[in-house]
Parts: sequence; structure tokens; C-alpha cells
Amino acid sequence: MQASETSSERKNTCDNGWVPFSGHCYYFNETEATWDEAVAQCEQRDSYLIELNSDLESTWITESFLLPVSGVEAICPHFFSCSVWVGARCELPPDKFLWNQSGTEIVFPQWAANQPNSGRGVPACVVLQRAGTGNDMYCTKTFQFICEKE
Repeated sequence: MQASETSSERKNTCDNGWVPFSGHCYYFNETEATWDEAVAQCEQRDSYLIELNSDLESTWITESFLLPVSGVEAICPHFFSCSVWVGARCELPPDKFLWNQSGTEIVFPQWAANQPNSGRGVPACVVLQRAGTGNDMYCTKTFQFICEKE
């Protein structure tokens, strides 16, 4: 680090392959994994599965990582195609979706219509869909994922 760097410049500096946004760094992993595998892979990178804290962050994640430049219908034919795991899951009980990192109840992303609905007596994990909405899925399904660190 150069002596002339300001704290705001250091705050926006991320490791190679990571993308800066609002004081955090994000890493898109193209390899699909189960939710538990995604959590473990993020931890290996000294990070955590993304925790969305605002509409602005949800929109930025969606626009930066989930919307292919062209051919979205061919690449992502279903509403859940091109979704990514986020760091929230529902354990039974208490039957609430909580962020894995902070332990707080999720507020963002906004749920897709008729969601959440996958619980059915087993833990469910949350994906961010390319439309920018949340959907609960069985944690054993595989999706790409995004790691976050400060």
C-alpha cells in the first residue's frame, strides 16, 4: 500500500477477481454448489455468502452478476435459472429466514410472488433470482453463488 492512499481508496480495493461495491468486495463463483458447499467455499476465501442489506445492493448484485448481456431466454429459460445462493436459510423451528453471517431476519431481497413456499418441514435456503427477487429452494439443490467480505 502506498503512503498516499486514503482510507476510502483502501476501502474500495479488493483482491484480484473480487468486485468492489459500497465498501465490500464480491466474488462470483460460476461453479454450482449446494448451499452448505457454497458457505464452506466462501469461508475458505475468508468471506461469507452474500447478505443483502438494501434494495440498492440487491439491484447492483442482479445487474452486475445475474443478467447476461444477451440471449437471456436461451441461457436462463426458467424463472429460477441463473439464480445464485444468498446467505439466508430457514431452520425449523423458528420458521424464519435468517442471515447466516449476522443472524438477523432477512428484509432484502423482496420475495417473488407466492414465496417463500419450499419449507415443507425441511430447511430451505434462499436464492436471488435474475428478476432480483428471493425464492426459497431446497438447500441440496445446486446454484452458482457470490461471496462477500469487507
